[in-house]
Amino acid sequence: MIESIRKALSLLEVNPPVTLKELKRRYREKAKAATEEELKEISKAYRLLTEFIENYPFRFSEEEIIKSFPEERLKNRFKDPLWGGR
Repeated sequence: MIESIRKALSLLEVNPPVTLKELKRRYREKAKAATEEELKEISKAYRLLTEFIENYPFRFSEEEIIKSFPEERLKNRFKDPLWGGR
């Protein structure tokens, strides 16, 4: 899934974080100059990215999560490999 998203971002020439409005604008620009085969790929990339943005609107970096923990023990728990940390 991650690789398909990277490929779609590359195909539409956008960088994350990208808004739906910006994505739509890039899709239309690319679609105007595309051949029929390219249009299929561009449309597929656009659908994948819009679906991803709509279904997963919240993305937080590890640093943001750790900063939001009020207590040191919770910060350490997040870093524990059993909790998905490093």
